[in-house]
Amino acid sequence: MTNHIAITIPFQGGKPITAEVHTPTPKPNEILVRVLWVALSPVDIWISDYGAGDPKWPVVLGENFVGIVEEVGEGAEEFAKGDKVLGFQRGENKLNALQQYIPVSKYNLGKVPPNLQVDAATSTIPDNLVTAVNQLTTGGVKIPIHASIHPSTSFSPIDLSTPILIWGGATSVGQFTIQILHYSGYKNIIATASPSNHPLLQSLGATHTIAYGSPTTTQEILAAAGGKDVKFALDCVGDEDKSLKGVAEVLGEGGRVAFMLPVVRKSDKAEAIAGKELLWTADGVKWKDGVKKIGVRTFLYQQDTHLRETLQPSTIPRLLADGIVVPQKYWEAPGTTTRDRLEAGLDMLRKGLSGQRVVIKVD
Repeated sequence: MTNHIAITIPFQGGKPITAEVHTPTPKPNEILVRVLWVALSPVDIWISDYGAGDPKWPVVLGENFVGIVEEVGEGAEEFAKGDKVLGFQRGENKLNALQQYIPVSKYNLGKVPPNLQVDAATSTIPDNLVTAVNQLTTGGVKIPIHASIHPSTSFSPIDLSTPILIWGGATSVGQFTIQILHYSGYKNIIATASPSNHPLLQSLGATHTIAYGSPTTTQEILAAAGGKDVKFALDCVGDEDKSLKGVAEVLGEGGRVAFMLPVVRKSDKAEAIAGKELLWTADGVKWKDGVKKIGVRTFLYQQDTHLRETLQPSTIPRLLADGIVVPQKYWEAPGTTTRDRLEAGLDMLRKGLSGQRVVIKVD
Protein backbone atom coordinates (compact mmCIF):
# COMPACT_ATOMS: atom_id res chain seq x y z
CA MET A 1 0.00 0.00 0.00
CA THR A 2 1.65 3.23 -1.13
CA ASN A 3 -1.06 5.62 -2.27
CA HIS A 4 -4.74 6.32 -1.65
CA ILE A 5 -7.48 8.76 -2.65
CA ALA A 6 -8.02 12.02 -0.78
CA ILE A 7 -10.55 14.77 -1.46
CA THR A 8 -9.02 18.24 -1.37
CA ILE A 9 -10.12 21.86 -1.64
CA PRO A 10 -7.61 23.40 -4.09
CA PHE A 11 -7.99 27.04 -2.99
CA GLN A 12 -10.26 29.22 -0.87
CA GLY A 13 -13.79 28.95 -2.24
CA GLY A 14 -12.85 26.14 -4.61
CA LYS A 15 -14.86 23.00 -5.28
CA PRO A 16 -13.58 19.62 -4.02
CA ILE A 17 -11.28 17.63 -6.26
CA THR A 18 -9.91 14.09 -6.10
CA ALA A 19 -6.19 13.59 -5.50
CA GLU A 20 -3.87 10.64 -5.08
CA VAL A 21 -1.69 10.94 -1.97
CA HIS A 22 0.92 8.89 -0.14
CA THR A 23 -0.34 6.39 2.44
CA PRO A 24 1.81 6.74 5.58
CA THR A 25 3.07 3.98 7.83
CA PRO A 26 1.95 4.52 11.43
CA LYS A 27 4.64 5.89 13.72
CA PRO A 28 5.01 4.82 17.38
CA ASN A 29 1.73 5.38 19.27
CA GLU A 30 -0.19 5.74 15.99
CA ILE A 31 -2.82 3.64 14.26
CA LEU A 32 -3.54 3.64 10.53
CA VAL A 33 -7.31 3.81 10.04
CA ARG A 34 -9.37 3.08 6.94
CA VAL A 35 -11.95 5.88 7.07
CA LEU A 36 -15.53 4.87 6.26
CA TRP A 37 -17.71 7.79 7.42
CA VAL A 38 -17.04 11.46 8.18
CA ALA A 39 -19.36 13.97 9.86
CA LEU A 40 -18.77 17.51 8.64
CA SER A 41 -18.46 20.47 10.99
CA PRO A 42 -18.87 24.25 10.60
CA VAL A 43 -15.08 24.32 10.84
CA ASP A 44 -14.98 22.76 7.38
CA ILE A 45 -16.90 25.75 6.01
CA TRP A 46 -14.73 28.25 7.89
CA ILE A 47 -11.67 26.68 6.27
CA SER A 48 -12.95 26.07 2.74
CA ASP A 49 -14.90 29.31 2.29
CA TYR A 50 -13.17 31.77 4.63
CA GLY A 51 -9.62 30.42 4.79
CA ALA A 52 -9.80 30.33 8.59
CA GLY A 53 -6.55 29.30 10.22
CA ASP A 54 -4.57 30.33 7.13
CA PRO A 55 -4.51 26.80 5.64
CA LYS A 56 -1.90 25.59 3.19
CA TRP A 57 -3.73 24.89 -0.08
CA PRO A 58 -4.79 22.40 -1.27
CA VAL A 59 -6.38 21.32 2.00
CA VAL A 60 -8.06 18.11 3.13
CA LEU A 61 -11.17 18.69 5.28
CA GLY A 62 -12.76 16.51 7.95
CA GLU A 63 -12.02 16.01 11.64
CA ASN A 64 -14.64 13.49 12.77
CA PHE A 65 -14.57 9.87 11.57
CA VAL A 66 -15.39 6.22 12.07
CA GLY A 67 -13.51 3.39 10.41
CA ILE A 68 -11.51 0.18 10.72
CA VAL A 69 -7.96 -0.27 12.01
CA GLU A 70 -5.64 -1.19 9.14
CA GLU A 71 -2.25 -1.18 10.87
CA VAL A 72 -0.94 -0.59 14.40
CA GLY A 73 2.27 1.23 15.29
CA GLU A 74 4.60 0.37 18.15
CA GLY A 75 3.17 1.36 21.52
CA ALA A 76 -0.46 1.29 20.40
CA GLU A 77 -1.04 -2.43 20.94
CA GLU A 78 -4.34 -1.79 22.74
CA PHE A 79 -5.67 -1.62 19.17
CA ALA A 80 -5.59 -4.42 16.61
CA LYS A 81 -6.13 -4.75 12.87
CA GLY A 82 -9.85 -4.94 12.21
CA ASP A 83 -10.97 -2.99 15.29
CA LYS A 84 -13.94 -0.70 14.73
CA VAL A 85 -12.94 2.80 15.84
CA LEU A 86 -14.13 6.40 16.08
CA GLY A 87 -12.03 9.51 16.51
CA PHE A 88 -11.48 13.23 16.18
CA GLN A 89 -8.37 15.10 15.06
CA ARG A 90 -7.31 17.88 12.73
CA GLY A 91 -3.90 18.99 11.60
CA GLU A 92 -1.77 18.69 8.50
CA ASN A 93 -3.45 17.16 5.46
CA LYS A 94 -2.41 13.57 6.14
CA LEU A 95 -4.32 13.66 9.46
CA ASN A 96 -7.62 15.00 8.14
CA ALA A 97 -10.48 12.62 7.58
CA LEU A 98 -11.78 13.08 4.02
CA GLN A 99 -9.49 10.48 2.55
CA GLN A 100 -9.26 6.70 2.60
CA TYR A 101 -6.47 6.26 5.17
CA ILE A 102 -5.22 8.42 8.04
CA PRO A 103 -2.65 7.91 10.81
CA VAL A 104 -4.24 8.60 14.20
CA SER A 105 -2.62 9.13 17.60
CA LYS A 106 -3.83 6.55 20.11
CA TYR A 107 -5.03 9.50 22.21
CA ASN A 108 -7.37 10.60 19.39
CA LEU A 109 -9.08 7.24 18.97
CA GLY A 110 -11.51 4.94 20.77
CA LYS A 111 -13.14 1.61 20.02
CA VAL A 112 -16.75 1.58 18.87
CA PRO A 113 -18.71 -0.21 21.63
CA PRO A 114 -20.67 -3.37 20.77
CA ASN A 115 -24.03 -1.57 20.90
CA LEU A 116 -23.05 0.70 17.96
CA GLN A 117 -21.94 0.15 14.38
CA VAL A 118 -19.33 1.70 12.12
CA ASP A 119 -21.94 3.79 10.38
CA ALA A 120 -23.17 7.30 9.68
CA ALA A 121 -24.80 7.67 13.11
CA THR A 122 -21.62 6.82 15.01
CA SER A 123 -19.66 9.37 12.97
CA THR A 124 -21.76 12.15 14.55
CA ILE A 125 -20.17 11.69 17.96
CA PRO A 126 -16.50 12.41 18.67
CA ASP A 127 -15.72 16.04 17.82
CA ASN A 128 -18.63 17.74 19.50
CA LEU A 129 -18.71 15.41 22.48
CA VAL A 130 -15.07 16.42 23.03
CA THR A 131 -16.11 20.07 22.55
CA ALA A 132 -18.93 19.75 25.07
CA VAL A 133 -16.64 18.30 27.74
CA ASN A 134 -13.95 20.87 27.00
CA GLN A 135 -16.29 23.88 27.23
CA LEU A 136 -17.67 22.67 30.56
CA THR A 137 -14.24 22.03 32.08
CA THR A 138 -10.73 23.38 31.54
CA GLY A 139 -11.42 25.00 28.15
CA GLY A 140 -14.56 26.82 29.21
CA VAL A 141 -16.70 27.71 32.23
CA LYS A 142 -14.94 25.28 34.61
CA ILE A 143 -17.84 23.75 36.46
CA PRO A 144 -17.73 20.30 38.07
CA ILE A 145 -19.13 17.46 35.98
CA HIS A 146 -19.40 13.74 36.66
CA ALA A 147 -16.11 12.51 38.10
CA SER A 148 -15.97 9.61 35.65
CA ILE A 149 -15.55 12.17 32.84
CA HIS A 150 -13.35 14.74 34.60
CA PRO A 151 -12.23 14.88 38.24
CA SER A 152 -12.84 18.67 38.34
CA THR A 153 -11.01 18.87 41.67
CA SER A 154 -9.66 22.36 40.94
CA PHE A 155 -13.10 23.81 40.10
CA SER A 156 -15.23 25.62 42.67
CA PRO A 157 -18.25 23.48 43.57
CA ILE A 158 -21.69 24.79 42.61
CA ASP A 159 -25.14 23.69 43.71
CA LEU A 160 -26.77 21.17 41.37
CA SER A 161 -29.86 23.40 41.19
CA THR A 162 -27.81 26.28 39.73
CA PRO A 163 -29.34 27.45 36.42
CA ILE A 164 -27.09 26.70 33.45
CA LEU A 165 -27.99 28.16 30.04
CA ILE A 166 -27.22 26.36 26.79
CA TRP A 167 -27.91 28.71 23.88
CA GLY A 168 -28.30 26.57 20.78
CA GLY A 169 -29.36 23.39 22.53
CA ALA A 170 -30.20 21.60 19.26
CA THR A 171 -26.71 22.09 17.85
CA SER A 172 -24.49 19.04 18.02
CA VAL A 173 -22.42 20.57 20.83
CA GLY A 174 -25.57 21.69 22.62
CA GLN A 175 -27.11 18.21 22.59
CA PHE A 176 -24.01 16.62 24.08
CA THR A 177 -23.68 19.42 26.65
CA ILE A 178 -27.23 18.80 27.85
CA GLN A 179 -26.57 15.06 28.19
CA ILE A 180 -23.37 15.58 30.18
CA LEU A 181 -24.98 18.09 32.53
CA HIS A 182 -27.95 15.76 33.04
CA TYR A 183 -25.62 12.82 33.76
CA SER A 184 -23.72 15.04 36.20
CA GLY A 185 -26.90 15.66 38.18
CA TYR A 186 -27.70 19.28 37.29
CA LYS A 187 -31.37 20.03 37.76
CA ASN A 188 -31.94 23.38 36.03
CA ILE A 189 -30.65 23.01 32.48
CA ILE A 190 -32.11 25.80 30.34
CA ALA A 191 -31.81 25.30 26.57
CA THR A 192 -32.81 27.56 23.69
CA ALA A 193 -33.85 26.00 20.39
CA SER A 194 -36.56 26.19 17.77
CA PRO A 195 -39.82 24.73 19.13
CA SER A 196 -39.63 21.73 16.78
CA ASN A 197 -36.51 20.58 18.64
CA HIS A 198 -37.90 21.01 22.17
CA PRO A 199 -39.09 17.39 22.56
CA LEU A 200 -35.64 16.10 21.57
CA LEU A 201 -33.85 18.33 24.07
CA GLN A 202 -36.26 17.41 26.84
CA SER A 203 -35.57 13.73 26.14
CA LEU A 204 -31.84 14.42 26.51
CA GLY A 205 -32.29 16.06 29.91
CA ALA A 206 -33.11 19.73 29.39
CA THR A 207 -35.23 21.07 32.26
CA HIS A 208 -36.55 24.09 30.34
CA THR A 209 -36.70 24.56 26.57
CA ILE A 210 -37.21 28.09 25.26
CA ALA A 211 -37.61 29.39 21.73
CA TYR A 212 -34.85 31.77 20.68
CA GLY A 213 -35.69 34.95 18.79
CA SER A 214 -39.03 35.41 20.52
CA PRO A 215 -39.99 38.76 22.11
CA THR A 216 -40.26 36.86 25.39
CA THR A 217 -37.04 34.81 25.18
CA THR A 218 -35.18 36.90 27.77
CA GLN A 219 -38.09 36.92 30.19
CA GLU A 220 -38.61 33.17 29.84
CA ILE A 221 -34.95 32.43 30.54
CA LEU A 222 -34.91 34.65 33.61
CA ALA A 223 -38.11 33.04 34.86
CA ALA A 224 -36.61 29.57 34.39
CA ALA A 225 -33.58 30.78 36.36
CA GLY A 226 -35.83 31.71 39.28
CA GLY A 227 -36.12 35.40 38.45
CA LYS A 228 -32.38 36.00 38.75
CA ASP A 229 -29.60 36.51 36.24
CA VAL A 230 -27.84 33.40 34.95
CA LYS A 231 -24.29 32.83 36.19
CA PHE A 232 -23.16 30.15 33.71
CA ALA A 233 -23.85 30.12 29.96
CA LEU A 234 -22.65 28.05 27.04
CA ASP A 235 -23.13 29.60 23.60
CA CYS A 236 -23.07 26.65 21.21
CA VAL A 237 -23.77 28.84 18.16
CA GLY A 238 -21.09 31.54 18.17
CA ASP A 239 -22.98 34.27 16.32
CA GLU A 240 -22.83 37.88 17.50
CA ASP A 241 -26.47 38.69 16.67
CA LYS A 242 -28.13 35.27 16.86
CA SER A 243 -26.68 34.06 20.16
CA LEU A 244 -24.15 36.21 22.02
CA LYS A 245 -26.38 39.27 22.35
CA GLY A 246 -29.14 37.08 23.73
CA VAL A 247 -26.78 35.50 26.25
CA ALA A 248 -25.56 38.95 27.32
CA GLU A 249 -29.15 39.95 28.15
CA VAL A 250 -29.47 37.26 30.83
CA LEU A 251 -25.91 36.68 32.08
CA GLY A 252 -25.37 38.44 35.38
CA GLU A 253 -22.43 40.40 36.76
CA GLY A 254 -19.43 38.16 37.31
CA GLY A 255 -20.98 35.40 35.22
CA ARG A 256 -19.10 33.09 32.87
CA VAL A 257 -19.84 32.39 29.24
CA ALA A 258 -18.07 29.93 26.95
CA PHE A 259 -18.71 30.54 23.25
CA MET A 260 -17.85 28.77 20.02
CA LEU A 261 -15.06 30.17 17.88
CA PRO A 262 -14.93 31.76 15.43
CA VAL A 263 -17.75 34.21 16.14
CA VAL A 264 -19.85 35.14 13.10
CA ARG A 265 -20.73 38.80 12.54
CA LYS A 266 -22.85 40.33 9.79
CA SER A 267 -20.67 42.56 7.66
CA ASP A 268 -20.81 44.71 4.54
CA LYS A 269 -17.03 45.00 4.36
CA ALA A 270 -15.44 44.30 1.01
CA GLU A 271 -13.56 41.32 2.43
CA ALA A 272 -16.70 39.78 3.96
CA ILE A 273 -17.92 36.51 2.47
CA ALA A 274 -21.66 36.01 1.99
CA GLY A 275 -22.17 39.04 4.22
CA LYS A 276 -20.24 37.56 7.13
CA GLU A 277 -16.88 38.00 8.81
CA LEU A 278 -15.22 35.83 11.43
CA LEU A 279 -14.06 37.16 14.81
CA TRP A 280 -12.00 35.61 17.58
CA THR A 281 -13.48 37.55 20.50
CA ALA A 282 -16.92 38.43 21.89
CA ASP A 283 -15.93 42.02 22.62
CA GLY A 284 -18.43 43.41 20.11
CA VAL A 285 -21.24 42.61 22.56
CA LYS A 286 -22.02 44.67 25.65
CA TRP A 287 -21.64 42.55 28.79
CA LYS A 288 -22.38 43.26 32.43
CA ASP A 289 -19.49 44.05 34.76
CA GLY A 290 -17.11 41.25 35.57
CA VAL A 291 -18.36 38.75 33.00
CA LYS A 292 -15.68 36.24 32.05
CA LYS A 293 -15.76 35.45 28.32
CA ILE A 294 -14.05 32.25 27.18
CA GLY A 295 -13.67 31.43 23.50
CA VAL A 296 -13.71 27.64 23.14
CA ARG A 297 -10.69 26.24 21.33
CA THR A 298 -11.42 22.53 21.23
CA PHE A 299 -8.16 21.60 19.56
CA LEU A 300 -6.34 22.63 22.74
CA TYR A 301 -8.29 20.24 24.98
CA GLN A 302 -5.32 17.88 25.27
CA GLN A 303 -3.46 20.48 27.31
CA ASP A 304 -5.54 18.91 30.09
CA THR A 305 -3.57 15.70 30.68
CA HIS A 306 -6.55 13.83 32.07
CA LEU A 307 -8.68 14.60 29.01
CA ARG A 308 -5.83 13.78 26.65
CA GLU A 309 -5.26 10.34 28.13
CA THR A 310 -8.85 9.29 28.77
CA LEU A 311 -11.51 11.24 26.86
CA GLN A 312 -11.29 9.68 23.40
CA PRO A 313 -9.56 6.38 24.28
CA SER A 314 -11.86 5.27 27.11
CA THR A 315 -14.43 7.81 28.33
CA ILE A 316 -16.35 8.32 25.08
CA PRO A 317 -16.62 4.56 24.37
CA ARG A 318 -17.92 4.00 27.93
CA LEU A 319 -20.46 6.84 27.72
CA LEU A 320 -21.75 5.34 24.47
CA ALA A 321 -21.78 1.76 25.74
CA ASP A 322 -23.76 2.81 28.81
CA GLY A 323 -26.23 4.91 26.80
CA ILE A 324 -25.31 8.09 28.70
CA VAL A 325 -24.85 9.89 25.38
CA VAL A 326 -26.40 8.84 22.10
CA PRO A 327 -25.61 9.37 18.41
CA GLN A 328 -27.31 12.28 16.72
CA LYS A 329 -29.68 12.65 13.80
CA TYR A 330 -27.93 13.08 10.48
CA TRP A 331 -28.38 13.93 6.82
CA GLU A 332 -26.40 11.67 4.49
CA ALA A 333 -24.97 13.60 1.56
CA PRO A 334 -25.97 12.11 -1.82
CA GLY A 335 -23.59 11.31 -4.65
CA THR A 336 -21.86 8.45 -6.43
CA THR A 337 -18.35 9.44 -5.29
CA THR A 338 -16.82 10.81 -2.12
CA ARG A 339 -16.01 14.02 -3.99
CA ASP A 340 -19.64 14.47 -5.06
CA ARG A 341 -20.87 13.77 -1.53
CA LEU A 342 -18.49 16.31 -0.03
CA GLU A 343 -19.64 18.99 -2.46
CA ALA A 344 -23.29 18.26 -1.59
CA GLY A 345 -22.47 18.17 2.11
CA LEU A 346 -20.71 21.53 2.10
CA ASP A 347 -23.65 23.05 0.22
CA MET A 348 -26.04 21.74 2.88
CA LEU A 349 -23.86 23.16 5.67
CA ARG A 350 -23.94 26.57 3.99
CA LYS A 351 -27.74 26.45 3.85
CA GLY A 352 -28.00 25.37 7.48
CA LEU A 353 -29.41 22.16 8.94
CA SER A 354 -31.15 22.29 12.31
CA GLY A 355 -30.62 19.46 14.79
CA GLN A 356 -28.72 17.19 12.38
CA ARG A 357 -25.17 16.46 11.27
CA VAL A 358 -24.07 16.27 7.65
CA VAL A 359 -22.32 12.93 7.04
CA ILE A 360 -20.18 11.73 4.15
CA LYS A 361 -19.58 8.11 3.13
CA VAL A 362 -15.92 7.65 2.17
CA ASP A 363 -15.29 5.07 -0.59
